[in-house]
Amino acid sequence: MADFYPALTVRYSENVGFELFWWRRECPVYHPYLLVCYVTKYTLGVPHRWREALGVGRDVGVIMDSGGFQLEAGKSVNPLDVLSWQLANAVDGDIIVPLDFPYPSTLIDDSEIEKRAKFTAKNTEEWIKAVDKAGVRVTVAVPLHGFTEKHIRLWYGYLKDYIASTQSIALGSLVINMKMSAEVASAIATRVRYAIDYVKHVHIFGLVGRSVAPYILLLEDMLKKVNVTFDSSAFSKSLKSYRVLVPFDLAKRMTLGRYAKCRHMKIPPDKLPQITCHCPACMKFYGGKLGQSATVKMGGYTNHILLLHNLFHYLLFIDKLKVLRLVGKLEEYYAKNFKSGAKILEVTRAILGGERLRLQDTNLLRWLY
Repeated sequence: MADFYPALTVRYSENVGFELFWWRRECPVYHPYLLVCYVTKYTLGVPHRWREALGVGRDVGVIMDSGGFQLEAGKSVNPLDVLSWQLANAVDGDIIVPLDFPYPSTLIDDSEIEKRAKFTAKNTEEWIKAVDKAGVRVTVAVPLHGFTEKHIRLWYGYLKDYIASTQSIALGSLVINMKMSAEVASAIATRVRYAIDYVKHVHIFGLVGRSVAPYILLLEDMLKKVNVTFDSSAFSKSLKSYRVLVPFDLAKRMTLGRYAKCRHMKIPPDKLPQITCHCPACMKFYGGKLGQSATVKMGGYTNHILLLHNLFHYLLFIDKLKVLRLVGKLEEYYAKNFKSGAKILEVTRAILGGERLRLQDTNLLRWLY
């Protein structure tokens, strides 16, 4: 039911005990899901065979991303190295993503977009063959990109046979900004509409925030028999400037950076305002007090503990949303609490139903049609 895969973004260290890894049962904030990207092998010092080193058991839901965004950034990635890395760590039940070639929303050159779609299709075919040969029962999530319906249709044309084969798609190139926008919602719904007859699983890459999580759960409701998963790294990346999620009993809304005067201001650990927090991480390591002397005391482990604090409150938020969905109140909550929430839901339903909204009714999809 809309499983959340936190992305591994904190540097690996053999000195960090398993109690600081959220996928381990001894961790005070236990959540048996993990997304690992190929580039973490280099950026975080993660060994090539990382499952044993990080204590990732077979009971942990794992997505192994290929790091295709590195190609978009102009860097070189060897497809065979990525495939070898994924298969070396794959166990039954994992989800792996072939090396794709995403593109930014500013790219409108049809020939270049088609070139990237062909590259992705070729790799996807190789991935499916390699997985079959290896005999590992993993899901190959086929990457599907595109910012306009024309380009989504083009991309889908090259990948539809593989989507029908794996019954799983991964939607990337969606992070336009931190907040859920009509453009992101439209792109998600349009891509899913093309593949909806085939898929049983949809993964949504790199989306985060109060306005996004409710939408993803609602999308799963609209898709009925399709399982939706999503990932995020913002709960850990925000620690670069020591932004923390405020506990719900101190703020009406989950707030990222409540105590930072501006988004990019870095606050040293000893300057964090001390707040009472009863999350398992703060209770275990900080005695229920987050900030100031507590963070200094933990030294080099501060980031790991703040990460667990952020993760706990984000998971708590998702659990709240799931309860709202069970009692039939999630749609009302989303429409009431988020800017353009009601309109985004209207647009999504129209797209999934194959309808074209009249432009005089809404201009949210003007860019798409």
